[in-house]
Amino acid sequence: MSAFIRSFLTMIILLNLMVINAQWKQTAGPYGGYIHCLTASGTNLFAATNKGVYFSENSGATWTTINNDLSNEEVLSLVIYGTNLFAGTADSGIYLSKDNGSSWVNLGLRNININSLAVSGTDIFAGTGGNGVYLSPDNGTTWQAVNDGLTHKVIQSLVVSGMSLFAGTNGGGVYLSTDNGTSWKTVNNGLQYDFYVYSLAVHPDGNGDTTIYAATDKGVFISTDDGAGWKKADSGLGKNNVISFAFSGSNLFAGTGGGGVFISTDNAASWTAAGSNLTNFTVNSIAVLGIDIFAGTWVHGVYRSENNGTEWTSVNNGLANTIVASLGSSNSILFAGTGNGVYSTTDNGTGWIEDNKGMENTIANSFAEIGNSLFAGTLYNGIYRSSDNGANWTAVNNSMGDAFYAVECLA
Repeated sequence: MSAFIRSFLTMIILLNLMVINAQWKQTAGPYGGYIHCLTASGTNLFAATNKGVYFSENSGATWTTINNDLSNEEVLSLVIYGTNLFAGTADSGIYLSKDNGSSWVNLGLRNININSLAVSGTDIFAGTGGNGVYLSPDNGTTWQAVNDGLTHKVIQSLVVSGMSLFAGTNGGGVYLSTDNGTSWKTVNNGLQYDFYVYSLAVHPDGNGDTTIYAATDKGVFISTDDGAGWKKADSGLGKNNVISFAFSGSNLFAGTGGGGVFISTDNAASWTAAGSNLTNFTVNSIAVLGIDIFAGTWVHGVYRSENNGTEWTSVNNGLANTIVASLGSSNSILFAGTGNGVYSTTDNGTGWIEDNKGMENTIANSFAEIGNSLFAGTLYNGIYRSSDNGANWTAVNNSMGDAFYAVECLA
């Protein structure tokens, strides 16, 4: 185990102890967090996080936890069917809420990661992290494995198109079932069999034809013949992994692994970056609520765009799950190195401000003060220096070569 992993695990353990110790009080930020999934229904927006489910009824302006009976569960997937909200968790199975998350009931499948959920008529399908696909024909009361022909059992995504059920796998491409999961076959013509398919989306063109979109570790692929053949459709995406999809009208948004959000206005024929302030973010999930587009990120929480992805605003008030990797002080200012860059406070944590100019989108692992300068050691980008109490940062990695990556400690 590397020194970084050991120190990171130690940090997580210490943070968990701090949370349960009655002498500690949550400060008013910095906010953010792991967002595994976003889903919208009516005027309500739900976020699946590493600390349960959050709910917003005002387009992300504020968030509240809806974790009664779901305390501290890591929620990987969400799906809404009528008035029922289903949550797939890591290790604790599937939960159902019939009152917008005010209360939850466990439906079973414990000790299984529920990576994805899909609904087809009265049937609910669960894609798992190693146990294939499960089917419930009775609203989650009972479950049965439906894996005949499904040789790859890590299911990243599920999507329904008419009578067809598609499963995106971890290293096995795409599988298709036309009999409600009773049997499966691979549909990888045009895909490589070792593809990781993170997300699948279906979109009708209004003329009776439907396109299937696959977000993979090798870009975007589309099929116009129910998965019989696939072609690459990632012009403008560069080498970005694509993790998530969402449609807003005729516009298709793609969340990438480290490249932010991209938009296509021509059915994935070409792509352009959507906004400039998410360009280094991993976007696990995208959701549309009215005219607003929401991006759920790894570590940085939720961002909202009100102008079709041109600009993005952090909407994390109440969503307090950011990783705090380090703390340091200088001239009565307390600094926090987080998964969302550096924050500072002059009132003992009552209020925080971002101090990231010159050091955006990196994790500061450590701080050290030398004379009138403050130094920050980062996870991926070496060492930065500030001579104005964190207002501005400059990289100081000259002659360090590749050795500056993952600076864990400064003293």
